[in-house]
Amino acid sequence: VDLRPLLLEGRDLLPALEEYARKFEGSTGIAVEVTGASSGRRLPAEKKIALFRIAQEALTNCAKHAQANTVAIEFNTDADQLLLSVADDGVGIDLAGINGKRPGLGLLSMQERAEAIGGRWQIESAPGKGTRVSVSVGAALN
Repeated sequence: VDLRPLLLEGRDLLPALEEYARKFEGSTGIAVEVTGASSGRRLPAEKKIALFRIAQEALTNCAKHAQANTVAIEFNTDADQLLLSVADDGVGIDLAGINGKRPGLGLLSMQERAEAIGGRWQIESAPGKGTRVSVSVGAALN
């Protein structure tokens, strides 16, 4: 059961991400910038929760592994697409080294959450180049 994050109660995803980013910044010292535009339409709860949890997991990974100074979270919606990306300026991941090995649980859980809402999850990274996790999902209101 995916418990609804309290930060999502009564607010859209973008303000909830901004609030979470402020708390994350305060506890880790890693600067987080949240940008984006909302279409003004209400997202289905399961998409909102999944995208919020993916952003949370990406920030957690960043704090644990990335040695980043800054993180940029972007969330945009248009008529038919939701796009969320979390990018850091940290040490990066050797994605070639992951192939054939089991990815970490954090990466796996982000991918599973994205797929559960019909989305596409992608990770881009290279040693010394930071990491970007992105999710795109249809914006259709259920």
